[in-house]
Amino acid sequence: MRHKVKKTFVSGSKAHRKSLLKNLAASLIVHESIYTTLTKSKALKSYVDKLITISKRTDLTQFNKIRMLNTKLYDELAVKKLIDVLSLKFKDRSSGYTSTLKVDTRKGDSAKLVKIYFVS
Repeated sequence: MRHKVKKTFVSGSKAHRKSLLKNLAASLIVHESIYTTLTKSKALKSYVDKLITISKRTDLTQFNKIRMLNTKLYDELAVKKLIDVLSLKFKDRSSGYTSTLKVDTRKGDSAKLVKIYFVS
């Protein structure tokens, strides 16, 4: 049974899952929509929502926001866009920043593909 298991299952080690989420989040922030598998999008959704919540916090200085987000993302361009553009875009919204749209199945392994994007 999976009692108290909070992570979404993405195969691989903990380090691989962490690296995968950082790269997917940076791609989503820079491009504002990406295509990925359903399982990865479920894990990415909660990860990106937490990043946007950090960027919206008013009790932190700009330097502290950048420092906290740099530990969670690899890309400095993504951090800059997150603070300058997306935090202002979602200023009045409390949660639910991303949405998924089921697209198709992949040919090779029949994985369900989805498009994950920011709501407007």
